[in-house]
Amino acid sequence: MILIYNLLLFFGILLALPLLPAIFSGPKRRRIWRHRLGMHDNAHGFIADKNKHVRPVWIHALSVGEVLSAEPLITRLVRQHPHRPIVVSASTRSGMQIAKRRFVHHTSRIIYFPYDLPCSIRRVVQHVNPALVVIVETDIWPNFLWYLQKQGIPVMLVNARLSDRSLRACQLLGNFVQRVFNTFVCIAAQSPTDAARYRQLGVLPSKVAVTGNVKFDLPDPDRPLSGDDLRRHLGIQVQRKVLVLGSVHQGEERIASVLWQRLGRYRPLLIVVPRDPTRAGKVYRKLCDQGMTVRILSDWKYNPTYRDSDALVVDTIGMLRTLYSLADVVFVGGTFVAEGGHNPLEPAAAGKAILFGPDMRDFRDSAEQLIEKGGAIRVSSVETLCVHAEYLLTAFNERQAMGGHAQLVINENKGAADRVVAIMTAVLQAQGKAP
Repeated sequence: MILIYNLLLFFGILLALPLLPAIFSGPKRRRIWRHRLGMHDNAHGFIADKNKHVRPVWIHALSVGEVLSAEPLITRLVRQHPHRPIVVSASTRSGMQIAKRRFVHHTSRIIYFPYDLPCSIRRVVQHVNPALVVIVETDIWPNFLWYLQKQGIPVMLVNARLSDRSLRACQLLGNFVQRVFNTFVCIAAQSPTDAARYRQLGVLPSKVAVTGNVKFDLPDPDRPLSGDDLRRHLGIQVQRKVLVLGSVHQGEERIASVLWQRLGRYRPLLIVVPRDPTRAGKVYRKLCDQGMTVRILSDWKYNPTYRDSDALVVDTIGMLRTLYSLADVVFVGGTFVAEGGHNPLEPAAAGKAILFGPDMRDFRDSAEQLIEKGGAIRVSSVETLCVHAEYLLTAFNERQAMGGHAQLVINENKGAADRVVAIMTAVLQAQGKAP
């Protein structure tokens, strides 16, 4: 099975060989591909080891969302195992930026995750020498898992979720996927539904546990300014309503122009946060083409002439949770396109009224809980979104009630991070590696 996978990988690389120079010279990969090949001694973001005689826990998070999900795990691990070094890895440049910003004082190293090539994996794993590897949510690579299994290094998949679509895709690969997932010593699933899907794939029942969603345990965002102070810093009048469109994908920026046309008489400020911040320029131009007065966050300064801006487009990463504190109403993006939605728990934790479109399949359980408790509304069309946004912007009591219900969902579901760290501790102790 390993041989077949690597043969396919080899021929895939051969076929892509003419395109590799263009791929690796692109802005997203130009600065990271050497690190991911393991050619840089994995010293990117290096910080001196806390204890060179204790093998670290390696926590891997694919990109920004997974890095943020890892935060409650890392804070608890540091508190419960202060002498255990922690290595954090990410696969994307944006994920690396957030990891360095949030974990630089809690970890021994922050590195790029290696490509799934045996030579790269061997070099990086030998350099890190982990006692335990924890993969947050996703980014599962067969060679990486098989090499760790061969080396006797336990691997956990935590905050694990498996959508209906992913389940069907995995089932097409039959025993191959079953073997890959059974390399984990534990799969800590977000919900009983997710756990059942992993068992359907053939994962041994003894390896699957339901621990809940660690995103319910996310700490409050680091805000040097309060919501009101941030409004003043950005020159937003205290009485002006703010509608944040978070993690919007290509095609969803049109929602901002529709809201502007529909809600013009209320003059809300629309804060548009593209899922990919490199698209901010394109979003800015599209909204300007609709006749809107638009500003870019990195250029925004307190200036009376900016008070009449219709929209603010965010071109920096790691700002979304902070900007939610400004919102009166939040729209969660990735829900009017086939992307499966994005995390609704961040605006819920901020106590905001939440709206999202029909496609929340990747966050189904969280979305359903919020809807059931009255903390969120699922809308079927942009027109319906406008109707609910207009009502909530003008109905203070209803808006506040929705935000309170959303926070209640958060408070009722806390504790997943503690349960996951307890399993991590047990795995380390079972391996005889706990200090």
